[in-house]
Amino acid sequence: MIHTLLQAGQYPLQFAICILLAFIPAVAWFFIFGKRHKHKMFHVGLTFVAGMAAGGVILMYQYFWGQKIEAVFFSIEFENFRSNIEASVGSAVLAAFLVFLSIGFLEEFLKHWMVKKADHRIFESVDDVIEFSIIGALGFAFLENIAY
Repeated sequence: MIHTLLQAGQYPLQFAICILLAFIPAVAWFFIFGKRHKHKMFHVGLTFVAGMAAGGVILMYQYFWGQKIEAVFFSIEFENFRSNIEASVGSAVLAAFLVFLSIGFLEEFLKHWMVKKADHRIFESVDDVIEFSIIGALGFAFLENIAY
């Protein structure tokens, strides 16, 4: 998926269309939430960007999955958990399910954490928490839609 973003320069028109199409639902939801949170529009934008940042973390991890990065004094190898889990449980299907489950958990946790760090001081009600969580998820989905 990150390869798609890295190769965007080869197809600028198609990439621009993808960005435009991914931006349509985000703009629609911004108008809906903007009416309720006119005094918090900075935080609405910040939450959207924080959701994108959470998506960026997942995309970067997927890009480096199974690769080794050599630094000056150390090296980092990003683990392919599927092979380790498969060796533990003995089933490729169960290992794939557990990997998808853990990646989904990690994505949801990152979105929650980003929203909590970006907006925890401005929440006035449970509705605010839900709405800002949706805005963070929109940012995450925006980045994923462009990449996919």
